[in-house]
Amino acid sequence: MHRIARQLALAALLMHPLLARAQRVVRESAGEWRAASPLKLTIERRWCVDANTDGCDFSGINAAVAVRDGSIVLADFAGPIRRFAADGRILATLGRKGRGPGEYGFVIGLNQAANGLFAWFDNTQMRVATIALDGAAGPVTPLMPPHSMNGMWLLGVELVVLDVPPGTTVGDTVVASYRTVPASDAPRVLARVRTPSAFAPNSDMQRMSGPFAPRVVSDVGSAGDVAHSNGGRYAVDVFPTRAAPWTLIVDMPLRAITSAEHDSAQALVLKQFRVGNAASLPALVREIMSVAANRSSFAPLSTIRLLRDGTLWIRPVSAAGATVARWDVFTRDGRRVGAASLPLSARVLDGARDWVLVTEFGNDDVPIVVRNYVAK
Repeated sequence: MHRIARQLALAALLMHPLLARAQRVVRESAGEWRAASPLKLTIERRWCVDANTDGCDFSGINAAVAVRDGSIVLADFAGPIRRFAADGRILATLGRKGRGPGEYGFVIGLNQAANGLFAWFDNTQMRVATIALDGAAGPVTPLMPPHSMNGMWLLGVELVVLDVPPGTTVGDTVVASYRTVPASDAPRVLARVRTPSAFAPNSDMQRMSGPFAPRVVSDVGSAGDVAHSNGGRYAVDVFPTRAAPWTLIVDMPLRAITSAEHDSAQALVLKQFRVGNAASLPALVREIMSVAANRSSFAPLSTIRLLRDGTLWIRPVSAAGATVARWDVFTRDGRRVGAASLPLSARVLDGARDWVLVTEFGNDDVPIVVRNYVAK
C-alpha cells in the first residue's frame, strides 16, 4: 500500500500544471564559473561609519531601503526604524516599541509599499504594520502565518511564505508554494517548487537539520520575483514576474569541511545543550550530529538576494581562509552580469542592476551601510 501511495504521489507531482512544463536551463561549467568577469563596485555613499553619529546606535541592521530622494530607512529586528539623509544626517525615528498603530515589537521584512508607506511584519503581534515617512501611523492588518511555513517575506503590505506541506517522512519530495497570507479570500501563489518536506507527519514543527546539512536558500524580491534552491547543489529555480521561469545550474566545485570546522560545530552543540560529551546529548541530537560528522563538504550556496528590478545576487559558500565573499550576479532573464566581491560580513539588502545597498561591519564590529555603484 505504501509503495502504491508513493507512486501515486510521484505521478501527482509530475502532472502538476505549474511544474509539468520544462523550464529553460542556464548551465555553467566550473571553468566558466571561475572565468566570470569581475564587476567593479564603487562606493557612492556610506552611513553610520562613525558609531557616535546621531541615530547610529544600532546593534545590527537587518533592513536598508533606499528612498527616491536619496535618503534611506534602516531598521534592526528589535528596532529602531530610522530615516537618514543622503549626507548621513538622521532625519527621523519612525514608530516606537508598542502595540498601537505604527508601533512594533519586532520588525521583519521592512520594505516600501506602492502607496509609499513603509511596512513590516511583527511576529510578536502577528500583524503587518505600516507608517509614513512623516511618522504618521498607517493601517494595521492582523495575519496568522501557517505552521508549515519555511520562510517569510513582505511584498509591499502582503505577507509571503514558503508553505511546505508534510511528507510521509521528513525529506520526502513535496510540492511547496510561495504564496501570500491574506486576511481573507484565497491566497495568491507566486511560484510552486519541488522541495524536501521539513515537517514530520502530524507535526507543525520542523525537524532540526544539524550542522553542514543542505538547506533551502531562497528569496522573494520586492517586485514579486522568486528564486529557490534546495541547497544540495548549485541549482536555482527562478520565477520572474516579467519573464519565463528558468533554472540556473553551476558545476561549481564543493568546499571541503575541515576537521577544525567539524570540531567547532560539535563544541557549539555541546555548549548549547550544556553537556560535556556527545554521549550526553539527547538521542535525536546524537543522530543528527552523527550524520553531520560524516559530511565531507559544505552545501554550495550561502545566500540568494533578488533586487527590486529582478537582478539576482547569489553568494556561494566562501573558500576556507577567504578574505572576501564572491557574489554571482544574473539578470532577471538569466544572463550572467558578472561576479562581485564584497566583505565577508556584507549582506545585500536593496538595489537594482547598477547599484546595491549593503550592510557590513566596520571598526569595532559596528554595522555600517554602503551604497555601491555596480559596473562591468
